[in-house]
Amino acid sequence: MLGLSHALNIAFFTALAESGEAAPRLAQLSSTTFDAQLDVAGKVAEESPDLYFEIQALNDYGAQSLDALANAVERIREAVRKGDHDAFAGLMRQGLDYLKGRSQVVERRA
Repeated sequence: MLGLSHALNIAFFTALAESGEAAPRLAQLSSTTFDAQLDVAGKVAEESPDLYFEIQALNDYGAQSLDALANAVERIREAVRKGDHDAFAGLMRQGLDYLKGRSQVVERRA
């Protein structure tokens, strides 16, 4: 699943590049969350495409990670499309629970 962050950022900047929105306009409208994600995506975009392709293509779990990402995006899209607040909030709660557990692991390692 470690290649997931790379794929997410590539998907993010690909969607932006193909959106037709001008970067200066987005900069005027953006939030701190968007700006933080844009910073990370910018760092990924500056890396070697060959290296990042190898990370995705040669990873034994690469397809599994990409499937998980596509599934998660589809679940978000469906919740928003259907106006299903409970499903959307459930995804956010699930993520919060996971990330809280991760922060406890990181704190123990420190």
